[in-house]
Order: sequence, then C-alpha cells, then structure tokens
Amino acid sequence: PAGRSSDMRGRRPLMIVGSVVVAMAFVLLAGFDSIAPYGLAMVLFGFGSALIGTSSTAVVGDVVHGRGGPSIAVYQMSSDLGAFAGPLIAGLLVDTLSFSWAFAATAAVCLMGTVTAVAMPETLRQGAKLD
Repeated sequence: PAGRSSDMRGRRPLMIVGSVVVAMAFVLLAGFDSIAPYGLAMVLFGFGSALIGTSSTAVVGDVVHGRGGPSIAVYQMSSDLGAFAGPLIAGLLVDTLSFSWAFAATAAVCLMGTVTAVAMPETLRQGAKLD
C-alpha cells in the first residue's frame, strides 16, 4: 500500500508524513515508560517506516534515469552506514545521558529528514502517477 500510494500521491508527501510519524514514535519512547505508549510507538514505527522506505527508494529511482548502478549503491551504502552507526551513537547517548536522550536525539534526526523532504521538489513526473 505504501508503494502504491507513493506512485499515486507522489514521493514527497509520504516522506514528510513518514518521517513525522517515526519522530512521534521516538518522542513516545522518550517520554513514557509503560507498555501502552510502547505498543503505539511500535505501530507508528511500522507505518512511518513503510512510508519512508518505499518513497525514498522511489526518489532514487526517479532521479537516476537509467544510471542506477552506482547511484543505488551509494544510496544503499549510506542507508547501511546509518543502520550501523545510529545504534552505536544512541548507545553512547544512553551510556552518558539516558534512554530518553537517545530517543529524543533520534526524533530530532527524523525531523531533519522532514525538513529535507519539505524542501525537496517532487520527483514523480505528473504523467507517471497511477490512477
């Protein structure tokens, strides 16, 4: 559903909504320590991640125009670097400050993604949208 929505509505709106939803999940984790907010945060993570993952990958496909190999490789390696470094940095924040600080910092990173998505142009060509 997220991929089809990205093809119908455009990549940018889904990236914006997805990053805001993931940031909200991290704010829930930073502010509460009971099971209900945790469960809600996990639902938000799933929803937001689906929106971000499909739309951001589609953006790369939209802009490479047949020169995909190196561009896709750089995109994937950047993603892998974030998946590797993020938990290490968060762990350092937990060790020096607290879990709440680590979750809040991660929410801030997600909001930087929101700002970037707001500033970027839509990459889906108007005629390419599915009906």
